[in-house]
Amino acid sequence: VDAGFSPAGLLQITPELGWQIDDDYAVSLQLRQQIIPESGSGDDVSGTPAHGALAVFARGYRFFGDGNAQLFLSGTVGGGEGFRLVIPPHPDQGVLRNDTVRGGPIVLGPGAGFLYQFGSHFAWMLEARLLAGVPDLAAVAEVATGAQASF
Repeated sequence: VDAGFSPAGLLQITPELGWQIDDDYAVSLQLRQQIIPESGSGDDVSGTPAHGALAVFARGYRFFGDGNAQLFLSGTVGGGEGFRLVIPPHPDQGVLRNDTVRGGPIVLGPGAGFLYQFGSHFAWMLEARLLAGVPDLAAVAEVATGAQASF
């Protein structure tokens, strides 16, 4: 596959369990399950493309500001299967079904985001991050949103 841009799919499930060290710092473990549906058909090449990738990340956070709305920076390092970029079908080039290219198995990268706390036990976050995989060199930019519950 030639170098270039490729999607990483539309769905990643990323449950995370963390510990708030103090008002400014937190650490967590995150599971990242990437799901890639198969598309195209009629390929006479044996085997099937990967349908996802599973990785475990250690993450660190630095929060800025007081009150319910805070900005944050994050750092991610981990591994497993890494992540996959999708090569869509190109029948005119002889690629009859999608394929994938792996980045990893070691993954690391920075992130930045916004957290809004609705109360002492519930928050909503929005984060953009860049993940780089090595030694199979690839990078993916992703945007995630989700709810946080604390206890």
